[in-house]
Amino acid sequence: MKNFTLLLLFLFATSITNSQNLILNPSAEEPMVNGEIPFWTETIGNKWISYDNIVDFNFEANTVPHGTFWFYAQNEVQNINGQNVSELEQTINISSDANDIDLGSKNYFFNGFVRTFEQGTNDQSNIFIQFFDANNLLLNEFSFGPFSDASVWSNVNGTLLAPVNSRIIKIKLHSIRRTGVYNDAIYDNLYLGSVPLLNISENTIAKFRINMYPNPTTGIVTISNEENLSIDKIEILDILGKRVATKTGNTSQVDISHLSNGMYVFKIYSGIDVLAKKIIKQ
Repeated sequence: MKNFTLLLLFLFATSITNSQNLILNPSAEEPMVNGEIPFWTETIGNKWISYDNIVDFNFEANTVPHGTFWFYAQNEVQNINGQNVSELEQTINISSDANDIDLGSKNYFFNGFVRTFEQGTNDQSNIFIQFFDANNLLLNEFSFGPFSDASVWSNVNGTLLAPVNSRIIKIKLHSIRRTGVYNDAIYDNLYLGSVPLLNISENTIAKFRINMYPNPTTGIVTISNEENLSIDKIEILDILGKRVATKTGNTSQVDISHLSNGMYVFKIYSGIDVLAKKIIKQ
């Protein structure tokens, strides 16, 4: 009874603080229960854990995308087509969106972070998002990966159009061990929802000051970077979360005169930091 009460409290808190996110326990922060990660199922390998040792992965302090923990497969793998694989899965019921789905107009938005450990040949992280009908027939699959970067947390995201008749989404964290004993592909701060995620997380929002003007604009947006930090990339998203433009490299101006009038979100990347700002084009 005590465990059930704690579960209800967790679900209630989650619904308040993260009501947009369809994924339960999206950052592996919920305490493990009998050696298992709550709300997730080990489909390949049976040693998945919530992990928090930044020393083991040679991480700098305070570089976890969200909270303290992340998803880690450890050393239990299965050889599939010559690859040593571990996989963790969560099933999400989307039947409440059936009307919009069957009109062919329902989008879902995914965002997450992946990383690995630096070694001779880095292990690989992959994220698969699959849509099934009510009879568990696979309708479509979206793949994010493989990723093998050990130097930073890589941000992966996309807009997913639900196939007609979709009723279930399965999200799979698919790790491939390429060298060593442990499967070192890891995941954190996962989001899947009906609306775009504008603020990435409390720990990955940039700690620098950037001003963008004029706002509204008719075309040219000037970026005032007070601390002269290097901007790696700028992504421009429309109101539905669809990426409509990307500009790489350090820049002080972005031209959006070719875009239709409306609201856009500028996602500005600088190292592991991400800043989201809204701009009106008129």
